Amino acid sequence: MKFAAGKGIMVFGMALLMLVSALFALGQNVEASKHKWMLTAIDGKTVSDSKAYIEIDNANGRFIGHTGCNRMFGGITSNEKLKFGAVGMTRMACAEDEVNNVESGFMTELAKITAIKENGSTLEMLDGSRVALTFKSSFAGSATKLEDKKWVLESIKGVDLGLSKELPFVNFDAKANSLGGNTGCNVFGGSMQLTGSKFDASKMISTMRACMEDDKMSIERQLLDSLDKTDNFEIKDGKLFMFEGRELLLTFRGESK
Repeated sequence: MKFAAGKGIMVFGMALLMLVSALFALGQNVEASKHKWMLTAIDGKTVSDSKAYIEIDNANGRFIGHTGCNRMFGGITSNEKLKFGAVGMTRMACAEDEVNNVESGFMTELAKITAIKENGSTLEMLDGSRVALTFKSSFAGSATKLEDKKWVLESIKGVDLGLSKELPFVNFDAKANSLGGNTGCNVFGGSMQLTGSKFDASKMISTMRACMEDDKMSIERQLLDSLDKTDNFEIKDGKLFMFEGRELLLTFRGESK
């Protein structure tokens, strides 16, 4: 059974809220925030060659993950009660039945989770006494730096661009405190300041070519506005994620320069 987009997001939000509440409740025994948890089984049935995972960043109050078909992201707040902000997902339609089945099964089981149990590099999510989902740990993190790659834009606020050519890209020069690239229409550049994962772009300029085909001007405007708003970033699994606070603005993939 395939979920409609709106219902899928709601189910994911409820399931993730229960999941992370359980992680915090068992904080002394479960260190899930230190791991990237890859999905390996749904209701005891092995999941092979899937990109499905969840990763929680307690320190920065957010999470990212993958359903096997679509990326997900959102914010986490913790006062007296743990709460998620709006859960965002990309809207890619995957043609492979197996990929769609994994996404559907993953989302369905997440909505039923009542407890979790960690055993070394394995994480089990339980529906009562039934093991609904099983994960293996894969340490997240990357030694890649901003200046190491040419970063090609994949999505804006979780919406895939879906362009086959002339994708916008950006390069960073940490020594010169500068950035520059192409919006898919115009060449642009500017200054930047980096402090750890903190980011601040300024003095952005670009050429003034008018591109009327496709949505190039709209994409250009959103890209430059988002770079201007970005105040922190994260590099994981060959991807660059740029945020304003906890809101994901831009997602790039790394390519060789």
